[in-house]
Amino acid sequence: MTEQRHIGDQFNGRLPVDFEQRMRQIRFTHRPALAKRAESDSEWMVACVRSGREMDVEKALSDAGVEAIVPIRKGKERRRRNKVIPPQNEVLMSGYVLFRCCYSVEAMSGLLSFEHVVDVLGGWEKPFTVNHEKVRNIMQKAHDGRFDYERVSQVKVAAGDKVRIVEGLFAGLIAEVMTPNGKGKGDVVVEVDMFGQKTPTILPLAILEKL
Repeated sequence: MTEQRHIGDQFNGRLPVDFEQRMRQIRFTHRPALAKRAESDSEWMVACVRSGREMDVEKALSDAGVEAIVPIRKGKERRRRNKVIPPQNEVLMSGYVLFRCCYSVEAMSGLLSFEHVVDVLGGWEKPFTVNHEKVRNIMQKAHDGRFDYERVSQVKVAAGDKVRIVEGLFAGLIAEVMTPNGKGKGDVVVEVDMFGQKTPTILPLAILEKL
């Protein structure tokens, strides 16, 4: 059942004249359902957000009482006028925010009321989930520098290569390389087959294993 169909059922199949405005109003009223805390060992879900807005969404969710986190890593070392600029903190998973709540259709609807949130990974009826231990492991490895941009890797990839993701949110999945990287460090754009469709994502070279 899609959100439109679910909402449509509330009106006996008849949609309001200003459907989008009504949808926004309904989603906003569902925010309290999203703020219902799950157990401390419950699985996490993944909000798909506009790239560059991950921290904004995390803050907005947290301010609304929703448990939300964004893994952070050290970015690229830069040089300016012969001076080395130390790597700055940056988002590890571009376009994604981890969140946790007591799952319900209303909670997923409430999530979509937040600015810059575009979807729930896997769909709002059967969202993709990540177990608590895996999330804790990701956060610890991010803190330890395992995902840092400058971390050296022996892997070199060309466009079209098949790789296995060995760490992180999508560990265990097979992906196809879209952008080559022979530098032994940095990031790679790959396409991951998830939920029957190809999804491009940016991953550290250091967490890929060439097949």
